[in-house]
Amino acid sequence: MEKRSLISTRYTVSKKDKRLLIRKVRDCLGGSATEILKQSRKVEKVKTRIDNVIVIMVDSKPLFILMGEEVYPTIVGHVKFGIMVDIPIVYVDSGAVPHILNGADVMAPGIVRITGEMSKGDIVYIGEDENKRIFGAGKALMEKDEIFSLKRGKAIKNVHYAGDKVWDLIIRELL
Repeated sequence: MEKRSLISTRYTVSKKDKRLLIRKVRDCLGGSATEILKQSRKVEKVKTRIDNVIVIMVDSKPLFILMGEEVYPTIVGHVKFGIMVDIPIVYVDSGAVPHILNGADVMAPGIVRITGEMSKGDIVYIGEDENKRIFGAGKALMEKDEIFSLKRGKAIKNVHYAGDKVWDLIIRELL
């Protein structure tokens, strides 16, 4: 039995839509991600059958995910193409990694350090401290100082990680 594609439509965005997308990316991810989009020759939106997920292809590379009003970097963009947007990185201990790779949110006790300035609501990368590898992206649920002073509770909402449905879609259908 053949698997049904997770892509519903794919199209090149207009110049007007590209400007709107650049604004949204700047608001969510900041300057380095904005420059990637500004310098691109071709930007495509890939609407998926995954709840509320649109993959943004930049010069044929799946670099961003649009979820509602928020933009996240794809992990494939970093792992395969070395694209790293300038957002904080939340490093966790190796014991937390398997749980996060199964979709769990990042708990404050598992966080060992954070690079860059981070506030509640910011988009962040999730990385493993021991190997310094990035394997997820999420949204901060606490302020940076809260995480280290409280040392309890959910600190980062896990939005996208290596091996999730979006990762599989990108690997199987977009690359």
